[in-house]
Amino acid sequence: MHQFSVITDAPLMTKGFVKELRLRWFFEEIGEPYQEMRYKHSELKKAPYLELQPFGQVPAYKNGECEMFETGAILLFLADEKGRLFPQEGVKRAKALSYLFALLNTLEPFIIMRSWLKFSFDQENKLIQEVLNKGLNTISEKLTGLERVIKNKEFMLEEFSIIDILFTTILRNITSTNIFEKHPSLLKYLSNMEKRPSFIKAQNDHFKLYE
Repeated sequence: MHQFSVITDAPLMTKGFVKELRLRWFFEEIGEPYQEMRYKHSELKKAPYLELQPFGQVPAYKNGECEMFETGAILLFLADEKGRLFPQEGVKRAKALSYLFALLNTLEPFIIMRSWLKFSFDQENKLIQEVLNKGLNTISEKLTGLERVIKNKEFMLEEFSIIDILFTTILRNITSTNIFEKHPSLLKYLSNMEKRPSFIKAQNDHFKLYE
């Protein structure tokens, strides 16, 4: 049985954005059941959880003897194992791998760091505000390149894939900014992804943790 860790007392600002949502969405897409391994925030930074996830974050994944962490790695492993939601061979797979690593290495770190700065420091500080604005400009530059890939397509690749799961959950972290005024096609893409029944089901189940 697929199992992954979730947090039951996530801070208000992170509810709806915790990365375990990516795994829920994947399993809803392929129609396979899973089990939550529920933890309180205080339990993540000590044993035995650190044996599953050395950084004390969620999610960690288990299935029998298989134990993994990092959502990009987990999604790629599962997609390959199931032979679904990711190209399995040839040049299509090569291109898909490029986008997967680009999202996780080139785009997401800037978004996460900007969010961390925003919630960790006084936004009235002029220097912090300059850094936040510069960060948003850098993110916008990177989105311009990805927007050329999307154009008028429905998905990043030829069909829905784990690339869309990653891209959507990354983009959702900047919906509170005005960045999509410069990238309307990405806003349309995001809106369409959030309308998928599998995403809606995954998000609803995620919010049940906090009821």
